[in-house]
Amino acid sequence: MTNTIICGMDAHDNTLSNRIGVNRESPETKTVKNTQDGRQKLFQYLRALAQKNEEARIIVAYEASPLGFGIYDDCVEAGIECHILAPTKIQKAVNDRKRKYDERDAQRIFELLRAHVLAGNDLPDIWIPDHQTRDDREMVRSRVDAGKKLTALKTQVQMLLKRNKAVKPKDVGIAWTKTHRRWIEELEMKKGARIALASFLRQIASLEEESKILDKEIERLSKKSHWGRGLTV
Repeated sequence: MTNTIICGMDAHDNTLSNRIGVNRESPETKTVKNTQDGRQKLFQYLRALAQKNEEARIIVAYEASPLGFGIYDDCVEAGIECHILAPTKIQKAVNDRKRKYDERDAQRIFELLRAHVLAGNDLPDIWIPDHQTRDDREMVRSRVDAGKKLTALKTQVQMLLKRNKAVKPKDVGIAWTKTHRRWIEELEMKKGARIALASFLRQIASLEEESKILDKEIERLSKKSHWGRGLTV
């Protein structure tokens, strides 16, 4: 059997906790900084270990996260096989969901990867988008984020109105129509509440304008040939 260096990685913003082993041997822990220098030190260590084991194959895996695909890209550039795994498809104990242990998470990924290498078990890989798709997604994420912030701000306005016992008249209409906004803007309130309300309304107006700009950009993007199948987040 060809020797394989197996590296189960638990990736965080500042650190990479790794469980590393050769074939069926017991793994060791190696933690490095999640920086270019830190990742290069890890790759150098893995290459040196591969040389000691008859130019063994090196394979790395970690869970998908908001960190994106930087680690994957660096692995590919270094000639190291890398897999990004779907967290929702990795079985975890109930207690593990409540508490975070870097080494335990790295060990779990290591075991999944070793079962794949030695027994041919399937890995819950995610699809790795190309660089253009990743860049397009940034725009869509910004629009989704703007929508969430708008919803939160409007909820804050509603709570402020309730705290100050402002009751909407029946003829005002549904929330956030022109008549509803006009009623809110003309409300007589104490100074603190009035200042807070004005701040919320300015933020809402700004986000609504930003959303319109992003909508136009996304519409323009959707007409490009590489998005003939439609755009997803």
